[in-house]
Amino acid sequence: MRVHSPTSKAAEEFIKPFKPKIIMALERLKVGGTFEELSVVSGLKEPQVWKRMVDLKNDGLVFDTGITRKLKSGLQGIVWQKVGLKPIDTSNPKTTAQQKAKHTIQQLQFAL
Repeated sequence: MRVHSPTSKAAEEFIKPFKPKIIMALERLKVGGTFEELSVVSGLKEPQVWKRMVDLKNDGLVFDTGITRKLKSGLQGIVWQKVGLKPIDTSNPKTTAQQKAKHTIQQLQFAL
């Protein structure tokens, strides 16, 4: 069995509250989100979100949708989604749900 250092245990305790906030943000968005979008919805700082995404993926709680969206930097960012929720592609909305999803994403991008 691996023994963790006191600093490692302290770090784990420090980040514990971030993961549920990110999951709740994904549930609120319903369409998945980049780390920037999740930051806005969760109220967490961007580094607090992007540093946790791989942890959440390894925990089996989120997945990479294969969809990307433009970040503030101009680069494309991964759209993450909660396991159990189906990602919605908002690039060409055909249904009311997809139109609402696209509107949500546009509002988030405006907030960024």
